[in-house]
Amino acid sequence: MRLLFLVLLFAIFSSCLKNEICVPLDIRVKANIYTIETVNQDQFLLTHKLDIDTLYAIGIAEKFIVLNESELSEFYLPLDNAHDQSSFVLNVGGLKDTIRIEYNKELLLNSIKCGVYYRYSITNLSYTTHLLKEIRILNPEIDVVSTENIQVVY
Repeated sequence: MRLLFLVLLFAIFSSCLKNEICVPLDIRVKANIYTIETVNQDQFLLTHKLDIDTLYAIGIAEKFIVLNESELSEFYLPLDNAHDQSSFVLNVGGLKDTIRIEYNKELLLNSIKCGVYYRYSITNLSYTTHLLKEIRILNPEIDVVSTENIQVVY
């Protein structure tokens, strides 16, 4: 009887514990903004702050990522879990550029309790150059910590 009571007590308290692995993963590509400065034919990449009118995803429910933000030096691009590519429109001063990120998904966890989680890796990046000069892939492996993945150069 005492054993049954202890098992029941343990079950009640253990069910109240938070399972950290089941916390939903918010998979976003971190992009930092830069400009190139040339001094004596040497080029230097400098952190830049940009006034962004709008930044939105094409085909993802979370439409506006940025709306009328001043002096941004970084932003995050959410990936579409249902597809292997995501596209975004960046509007700065009336000039619009489209950014398309293609990626691979590798199954990381499949659980009845927690659901399905993937590891993402950038495989290709394409963009228009109305205002953008270049986008560089710095770290193709996308994680939930704030690691810079791409460098957006104006």
